Amino acid sequence: MKIEFSKKKDGQYIISCTRTNGTVTWKQSSSFFVMHDLCHYAAETTMGFKNSFFGMLAFGIDISEFDLPKEQRGFPLSDEALFTEHLVNLLLIDYSQGRIENFIGILFEHEELKNKTGLLKELLAEQLENIRLKCDELNQQWNLLPEEQTLELIFAE
Repeated sequence: MKIEFSKKKDGQYIISCTRTNGTVTWKQSSSFFVMHDLCHYAAETTMGFKNSFFGMLAFGIDISEFDLPKEQRGFPLSDEALFTEHLVNLLLIDYSQGRIENFIGILFEHEELKNKTGLLKELLAEQLENIRLKCDELNQQWNLLPEEQTLELIFAE
């Protein structure tokens, strides 16, 4: 799947995903959610996840459905997607406020993840560092991208 993060002249951002079957899902976004989704990409590709945000988009879920309250969505979040969401939210804090010392421990203590230790065991300190580096790299590319340009990424389905 091809993922495009586009900067428009009016200060708007567009995220679009073109699936291998040619269908497209897209939405206007904010600078916060561009960073959030770039961190999703870094986490999901580093961990090899296929059932989180971008994997769900690749398999046909419309991106606008993620804006709905969870009770109104036509799909449940998998354990992998739930784990990734918490990981990404901590990464955003890590990125904006400075390194979180006990990152993996804090993630492990999150109430919704306590019974999902298999995924947490997969996140090693080295992988976390690789995710952080990839987030930094992607955010630098985005920040340097001129208006009316697009950052293209590939998500292997």
